[in-house]
Amino acid sequence: FPYTTLFRSRDGFRLVVVDDDGPAGLGLAVLARPGDWWRDRAAEAVGPQQAQRWMPSPTLEIVHLAVHPGRRRRGIGRLVHDLLIAGAPAASAIPAGHPAAEPARRLYGGRGWQLLSDREGEALLMGRDL
Repeated sequence: FPYTTLFRSRDGFRLVVVDDDGPAGLGLAVLARPGDWWRDRAAEAVGPQQAQRWMPSPTLEIVHLAVHPGRRRRGIGRLVHDLLIAGAPAASAIPAGHPAAEPARRLYGGRGWQLLSDREGEALLMGRDL
């Protein structure tokens, strides 16, 4: 997975790949700390109180979680999600997605995530204690 080379050297790198008679799902996460570009942009978007609550150091940053379109609605997203966060060395996690990504909203909402920000033109940000 060439995409993962961008993140492989990051602290806490996690990669989950699900094969169901072919590529089915993928999840990638890293640990984020103050000073990391993405974590700092997310903290700005949610404000200081929410950032303090949901983004302690470190926070598990879910970079990518995807399911092959032909394999959706079979529990693969839940499996990738659960494996990605299992045993993570962080107190909380924050994924980012497009505000109009309804499948992401359903997946994360069904797994106990709380909505932090979904302002138009910005990322959909959710938080969950681990």
